[in-house]
Order: sequence, then C-alpha cells, then structure tokens
Amino acid sequence: MAATAKSDVDVFNSWESMGLQEDLVRGMYKCDFKAPSAVQQRFIVPCLQGKDVIAQAASGSGKTCAFCIAAMQKVDRRVRETQVLILNPTRELAQQSENTCQKL
Repeated sequence: MAATAKSDVDVFNSWESMGLQEDLVRGMYKCDFKAPSAVQQRFIVPCLQGKDVIAQAASGSGKTCAFCIAAMQKVDRRVRETQVLILNPTRELAQQSENTCQKL
C-alpha cells in the first residue's frame, strides 16, 4: 500500500471533533492539552477506526500522547481485565507512556 500524503488525511482540529469520550476530553484539558498537535489531528481518529497508522514526527510533537489517547478511548473502565497493551522500545518511553495514561 502506498504512503498517504499528508493532504489526503482527515484533520481534526479539536478534541471534541474526534468523538472522544467526555471524561477523556476533560482529562486532556486538565493536563493543559488545549488543542491537538498536528500528529494528533491526523493519527487518533484513523487509529480508532482500526486503520494501520504510522506516525513520524519530531520529538515532543505529541506522538506518545496520541497513541495513549487512542488506547484510553478503547478502554471500558467497568471491565477489570487487561484491555490495552502498549509496547515501547525503552524503559524511559514505557514510563512516559504510563505517566501519560495515568494523567489522562
């Protein structure tokens, strides 16, 4: 499958336009995430739609937060079983992912 040009990807300029759970959106505002970054605008919704997504962006652009948001959207808090597994190549990134999910 050919790579999709950035202009061919839907862009969601607000958390609300992504159709995220209300408590997750509140958590993002509480963490001072006022608006999605460029990578988050293009990554979260396709990921939630079950599409294979590759995100390449600069350090600090919000990639970790993007996949944490997508993962947290899928979690049913009433179910007390493992629902999401996030694999990271380093301990530091694993801790960052955990901290982000905990904040949200």
